[in-house]
Amino acid sequence: MKLRFLFLIAFLLHAVGAWPLSFVTPEQFGAYGDGVTDDSPAFGACIRSGLPIRLKDRALYALHSQLPRISGSSFELQGRGATVIIDNDYPVEEYDEIFAFDDEGIHREKYCVSNLKIECRLGEKFPDFYHTGDTYLLCSRNCKKTIIQRVDFIDKGWHNNVSFLVVTGGDLYMSDCDIVSHSASRMGGAVWVMDKCSDHVSVFMKRVTIDYDTLDECFCLAVDALSSLPTVG
Repeated sequence: MKLRFLFLIAFLLHAVGAWPLSFVTPEQFGAYGDGVTDDSPAFGACIRSGLPIRLKDRALYALHSQLPRISGSSFELQGRGATVIIDNDYPVEEYDEIFAFDDEGIHREKYCVSNLKIECRLGEKFPDFYHTGDTYLLCSRNCKKTIIQRVDFIDKGWHNNVSFLVVTGGDLYMSDCDIVSHSASRMGGAVWVMDKCSDHVSVFMKRVTIDYDTLDECFCLAVDALSSLPTVG
């Protein structure tokens, strides 16, 4: 309680410009990190702050309720070895997005996720899993630079397809990632790169493994101008 009170004072001082904050943590907004309790409200508060989000080492954050969209020019999630669990009761619709900017038409600077494990437990959400759209987990749209480093993603549920990453425009730097996605869906892909919002797309990938057992694309490039071909390995 004392730590939360001190953080509240610091946050108020930051709001008036007297004490700049460099990052926020879910724990400062009441997160438990036990893998069971819904930490979505704490994550939502972190996202609304507009500051980099720093997770606790080896914590397990369960997300049961919908997160707000990212409104700032940049998004940074520092996992520090923590695990984020997208639980089965997380509300999604067709072509939904989870960690995503709020307006596709606005140019953004940076989208960065690092040192994080993500477990997807969404399960089957729609009755016709052969013809429904994706749920996009990490969504970087119209962003100058997207950096995904040391991120592991596992999804072995019976679902309508969850795409790990979608990037539209800008540069994608992806390294040291392990993606496991097993789906019954006939639509979507683990990683999407498209140039809908930009005339320039660069893809740099190093030490990326994708274990993808489904009926559609694993890695999808839908671009007109690709300045560098990706290397996956």
